[in-house]
This record gives sequence, C-alpha cells and structure tokens, in this order.
Amino acid sequence: MGAAGPPLGTFMGIPGFEIILSIFHKLGFDPNLLCNSPMSFGMLLTVGSSIFTALGYMLGYFGSVTSFISANLVSSATVHSSDVTYLYLVRWLAANKVSTDCRLFWVTSRRNLQSSTARRLSVFGDQGNQHNDESDVDGAEGEDDSLGPKLKFSPAPGISWFWYNGKPIVIRRSCDPNWSQFVGDLPDQTMVLTTIGRSPKFLRDLLARARREYLEAERHKTTVYCLAPQIYGPSRVVWDQGRAKPSRDISTVFMPSEEKSRIINDCREYLSPGTAHWYARRGLPYRRGYLFYGPPGTGKTSLSMALAGELNLPLFILSLSTGSINDESLTQLFVGLPKKCIVLLEDIDCAGATDSSAKSNETSWGKKQKKDNKQPQPPNNDNFPRHGKTPVSFSGLLNAIDGVASHEGRILIMTTNHRERLDAALIRPGRVDMEIKLGFADAETITEVFRGLYQELETEKEGAEKVSCKARRFAELVPAGVFTPAEIQGFLLSYKGQPQKALEKVASWVEGKNRKKSGRNKLKLRRNGRNNPPPNIMPPSPPSTATPDSAMSPTSSLQLPEPTTTTAITADA
Repeated sequence: MGAAGPPLGTFMGIPGFEIILSIFHKLGFDPNLLCNSPMSFGMLLTVGSSIFTALGYMLGYFGSVTSFISANLVSSATVHSSDVTYLYLVRWLAANKVSTDCRLFWVTSRRNLQSSTARRLSVFGDQGNQHNDESDVDGAEGEDDSLGPKLKFSPAPGISWFWYNGKPIVIRRSCDPNWSQFVGDLPDQTMVLTTIGRSPKFLRDLLARARREYLEAERHKTTVYCLAPQIYGPSRVVWDQGRAKPSRDISTVFMPSEEKSRIINDCREYLSPGTAHWYARRGLPYRRGYLFYGPPGTGKTSLSMALAGELNLPLFILSLSTGSINDESLTQLFVGLPKKCIVLLEDIDCAGATDSSAKSNETSWGKKQKKDNKQPQPPNNDNFPRHGKTPVSFSGLLNAIDGVASHEGRILIMTTNHRERLDAALIRPGRVDMEIKLGFADAETITEVFRGLYQELETEKEGAEKVSCKARRFAELVPAGVFTPAEIQGFLLSYKGQPQKALEKVASWVEGKNRKKSGRNKLKLRRNGRNNPPPNIMPPSPPSTATPDSAMSPTSSLQLPEPTTTTAITADA
C-alpha cells in the first residue's frame, strides 16, 4: 500500500483551493479521502484545473452571448451631462423615485452643500435637484425639520434598473475616467439607458416625456445661472447648473410706465422671428445691448429678472466686482452661452471701463507723488475711480461682448451705479442700443409701490378706490426724487396689511431719513474740505511798493482761487 498524501492544510495557500473544497462539500464528497490516496495531489490539481477551465469557458460563452444581445437585441440612448437633456432625464428620474431608490447612492446634507466635501459628492449626484426638486429628500418638503437639516440622497455612479411601461430599463451612470479633482472643471458624466428591443422608439418616447414634463414644470420659472464655485483650487471658471426661481412679474418692478413699456416692446421686437433674418440681410450682428444705470436700490437687477421671466429666457448673472475672473475666463464664459438668453453684467464700471480722463488724472497724480518721493495715496473724492480690483481689462471686456467668438441672438444688460465713469467706447451705439435710467422714485412710482404692496386689499377688506386714494395720499407725504423704490418698499414692509398705519407713520419716517441724509451730506462736505483745503488769501501789498500797473490790477494784491466745478450733492449722498 502506498504512502499517504500530504494533509489538506498543505494546499490551503494555493489561490482558489478553498473554492474547490467548498464545491466538494456541496457535492457531498469528503476531500480527506483524496489525501489518503497515493494519487491525491494529482487528482486535486486535475479536478481544480478542470473546474477553472469549465468556468473560463462558461464566462467566455456568457460574454459572447452578452455581446451578441447588446449588438442585435437591445437599443440604448447615451446622454451627456453637458447637454440640457441630462437635466430633463434626471428630473424625471427623481420625480418617479427612480434616482432615490438606487441601491448605490450618495448621502449629503442639503445645508452642508456649502462645504467643499459635500459639493464634491453632489457633483456625482442628481444634478436635477439643483433646481430645488424635493423628491429626493427624506420627509416632507423643505431643507430642515424640527431636528435639523434633512438628508439628500443622490445615485452614485454604477448600474441600476427600473420598469417603464412593462419593459426593464438599465441605467449605467459613469464619470469621465480621465477627470481629476485637481483639473478644476466639473467631471463629465454620462448616462446610458438600455432596454430590450431593436426599435429606438421606446427610449425616444421616454426622453420626449421627460422633456415635456420638465418644460411644463419650468414654464413659470426663470432659470438663473451664476459662476460655479471653485472648489478645486484655481481653475477655469464655468457656469453652474442653474437654479430655477419663480418668474418675477414685470408689474412688480416700480419704474415709470413709459420706460417699462419701451424696453419690453424693444426686447419683444428683437426676439420676433423675422428680426434675425432682417439683421442677416443687412450684414448686422444680431445682438442687443442695454445699459441700466442709477443709484443703488432703484431696481436694476430686479428689472433684469423680470425681463427674463417676461421673455421666457434664461438669465446668466456675472458680477465683474468679484475679482475671480480674467480676460480668458470671461471669453470662455461668453462662448458657453446659449443662443437665446439674457446676460447680466453687474458693476460694469469695475472692468477698467472708466473714462479715460479719470485714468489720466490718476496717472498724473501718481507721477506727482513719485516726484515728491512720497508713497502715492489715492485722493478721496468721487472723481477718482475707486474700483479696479477685477483683473478683467477693458479690451478683454469688449472682445467678450462683441468679439469674433461671441454668440448672436443674446440680450446683454449692463448695470452701473456710475454711468459718468464709463468709457464712451463701451456704451457706443452697437454695444449699448438703449439706456434706461433708474433714478429716485417720482410720484407715479411712489403710488405704484404703495398699490403693489396692498393690492390684495382691493378685493378683501377695502375696495380698490380706497386703496388708490390712500396711495395718492401716501405719494403726497413722500417727497418725489428723494428716496429709492427699495427704501419706500422697505418702510411699507414693516406695515404689511396695514395701509392706514403706514400713512400715519410715513411722516416721521421721512423726517428721520432726511435727518440721516443731511448728516451724511455734512460729513461729506467736511471730508471734501479736508481733501481740498481753501486757497491762501494773501494780504494786500503796501501802497508804496505798488506800481501803477499793479495798482490798476485787482489781482496783484489778492490771489484768487482757480475756478472749480462744484458737484451738486444729491439726497443719496
């Protein structure tokens, strides 16, 4: 009888040996019997190799069958995150609880989306939820409950499936494998929908339904795009995915009715179907530009929001005072704009677009300081441009607005608090086709602000005639051309639903505001007096030393100051 084979523990280090033992136990065969046989080692290797060979053939056959089915028996649709169809689809998946029932998902807090880690996780999540969709939150609508911020569930990259109209649909969601978090741009995501059947009509109907439901839900909303947060360090600036907000009614913008009608009619005429062809036949660039200027609080941004809602166009907001963009990134942002949209450039005077005369004054003043071997300190007056922190140059701004790479069909709105500082090249016809001055509230605007905040009372407690009468009385108590619509609205918000009490308190409010404005005016006068001291008045010369010519000249004994231009100090100073 031959010698016994080695014990089973000898082979435990061989990869896959435990799998072979488990198969033997499933089959009811004792592997220890092989160890007592002279040929145990060879039999174990033979059985193991046979099993692995069979598994290899089975996997290869299964792969061939899968490839055949994918090539001939199924249809698929691929959607990239760079296209708006991606938002259509993820919104539909979230509304039908498909994205929230995935087995693999990310979990973040909605409040913690301000942190870099949470934003990085939300990049891979359901981007449709950036449009304030609450179907993926635990519990009722809202970001918080009695315990604190709610959780946000977003599907992670992977494979999931669901049933739609009796057919299974497989979703394969993946990110660009070449993307790195140090690149600075958002990763490109791809979603592939696969279903059984050679006809693509089934998936096309699904995508058409997703598009229809998305657009119907957004019919009375305005999508506002801002700069995406730079969460990966210094990077190329891009637009974010947008946030849908309820469209603002144009009637809630308080300004002279003639000016409001003028800009609305001009925008509608520009967007009419035949206008683009009219521009093309005459070789004109199909663009339209507007300049809104006036003191802060007069409704420049509000008018832009209302126009976007009135014209059903997306709004892209870009502030040049942030200092986070340069010429190259500004051009890239304009290249990424859709064909029809509204672009709002806020604080346009911060892009080196000030008047050349102010720049020359700055240069000559700096040279004088260097000549005196003193460190230059900018003078503290309104004629000196106090902005300029943004790295966007004037030429870069002009190239982005109407350069070769800029799109046609968009509406450009620029806002500024200081029109007098803008360079004439920026606001010339062709770049700015219409200027709208939004100043202090006149009597008509004051009346409209009052009626706008108490219009619900016209059909409830008080009649329309009573509200109109109180509105006219309110306009008589508030001086025209002194306060901005925002100031008046802020006062009335303290008396919501109480128009009579607002009438009783408005006189004291006006008196207090005027007192504060007067104090600021006096402080500004004192500051200007320190920065511009009065000229020296020399005593008259003795009569004995005066020549006949000098005696006839009144300026020989008295040095008068040079004539200066006095700037009127308005009530907003």
